[in-house]
Amino acid sequence: MATQTIATTTTTTQAPTASTSGTTTQSGPTGATSADVLQSLQRALRRTVPGGSGGTPGGGGGGGAGPPGSGAPAPPANVPQQPAQPPQDVKMMGALPAIFAGNREQADDFIEQLKGYIRLNQLVHGMNSYIQRVALALTLIQGPLVAEWHKNVGEWIDGLTPNDDVPAVWDHFLDEFSMQFQDSQRSQRAMNELKTLKMKWPLIDEYVNDFEKLVRLAGYTLGNQETMGFFLEGLLRSIAEAVLIPPIPMTYAALKEKAIQNMQSRQVIEQIFGLRRPNQPGRGNFRGNSNFWPRPQNQGRPQNNPQSGRPSNANSWRQTPSYNSSNALFSYAN
Repeated sequence: MATQTIATTTTTTQAPTASTSGTTTQSGPTGATSADVLQSLQRALRRTVPGGSGGTPGGGGGGGAGPPGSGAPAPPANVPQQPAQPPQDVKMMGALPAIFAGNREQADDFIEQLKGYIRLNQLVHGMNSYIQRVALALTLIQGPLVAEWHKNVGEWIDGLTPNDDVPAVWDHFLDEFSMQFQDSQRSQRAMNELKTLKMKWPLIDEYVNDFEKLVRLAGYTLGNQETMGFFLEGLLRSIAEAVLIPPIPMTYAALKEKAIQNMQSRQVIEQIFGLRRPNQPGRGNFRGNSNFWPRPQNQGRPQNNPQSGRPSNANSWRQTPSYNSSNALFSYAN
C-alpha cells in the first residue's frame, strides 16, 4: 500500500508540472495584429478606415478541396505577431536637423525632423530622458531671433531634477515652441492651394503627391466626399471625364488608381500614335480623322449626287473651277 501511495503521489505531482510547462509555452510575448497596425497607419495618414472585418475574402473552408501536395495552407488572418527584440548597444544614427533660426515657415518641418531623429535613436542610452531631448533641441535652435526664448527655456531645464524627468517635459516644450514659432497661417494657405491645385500634363504622380500633402496640411481627411471632389476638380478634363465613366469609383484609393491608369494609357497611346495637337487632325486624333472609323460599303468611295448631277463635296476640292462672264473674277472679266 505504501508503494502504491507513492506511485499515486508521483503521478499527482507530474500533472501540475505538465500544466506548468504548458502555461510557460503559451505565455510568450504577443504583439499587435496586422489589421491593427494597418488601421493605425490609415488614421495617421488621415485616411478613412473602411468598415467591416479585415479577413481575407474567400479564405474560409477552401483548404479541404485542394489536391494533395498543393502547398501549405495560408496563415490565419488577423493573428497577433511576435514583436521584435530590442537590439543591444545601439549607436547614434542619422543626421541632425538643420539649425532653426526663427523662420516660421520652417518651424513645423524642424520639429518633424527633430522627432524623426529622436525616433531613430530612441534605443540609444540617454535618449529616453525627456530633459535630454529638450537639451538636444536647444542646441539646434540658434540665432538672434530665438536667443531670448532659447535662454529662458534653457534656464527652465537647468532647474529640473531627475524626479521631473517625465513625458510632460517634452510635451510642454513642444507646446511652447508651437505657440512661439509655428506658422499660424499654414493651414489656411494649404486650404487655398488645395482649391486651386491643377494637374499638369502628364504629371499625374506629382499632382497626387501635392494633393495628399495639402490635404494633410489643411487638416482634411483623405477619402471623404469633399476631398474626392477637390481631387476631381484638379484633374485635367479629359482625365476626369474618363474617371467618371461607370463604374464610378466610390473610394479615394479607387479614384486615384483609375486616374493614374487612365493617364498611363494615354501616354502609351501618344507613344504609339504621336502627340495630338488641339484642333489639328493627326496621328491618334481619331475624332478629326474621318478615315479612321469604318464606313458602310456603299460609302467607301465618293459618288456623284444623282439629284444635282454634280460630284459630292468629298471630291469637290479636286474639280477645276470654270468661269463665265457672270461668275468670273474681276481680273478675269477684264
